[in-house]
Amino acid sequence: MIDVTDMEILKELSKNSKRKIHQLAGVLRYPRSTIHNRIRKMEKSGIIRTYIAVIDHAKIGRPVAAFVHLVITSKQSAHEIANKLKSFPYVEEVHVVTGQYDIIAKVRFKDTEDLGKFIFDEEKGLRTMEGVDRTETMIVVNTEKEYGLVQKEK
Repeated sequence: MIDVTDMEILKELSKNSKRKIHQLAGVLRYPRSTIHNRIRKMEKSGIIRTYIAVIDHAKIGRPVAAFVHLVITSKQSAHEIANKLKSFPYVEEVHVVTGQYDIIAKVRFKDTEDLGKFIFDEEKGLRTMEGVDRTETMIVVNTEKEYGLVQKEK
């Protein structure tokens, strides 16, 4: 389990994981060795899984974000479909969920035409994938919060 110090470290890392140990130590007012050891411990235990770059998708030509909800046929596993989806380069997230849908995927494209091809293409569209019964797509018109920061509980 993690304590208050670990949560403070995670909060700072979630703001900017590129900062050096000495910078974190200065902000948090803990010794460098404490910061270093706790980060290594959290990496080893899997609390910190990886470090990633947060990308401005508009600047790389993929400004259109959408959430695609999928209903899977009973003969196909949601996990099988999710594994196929996560291999596509324009699929950013894949979640197997409960409720009226089986999978929610977050996708990014250059325009709605490409999004439409991803879903409706007669040869390789999502709706032609074996096991996909139906889909519902929600196009993001504005993002208020993304890549949430670790916060202390109130």
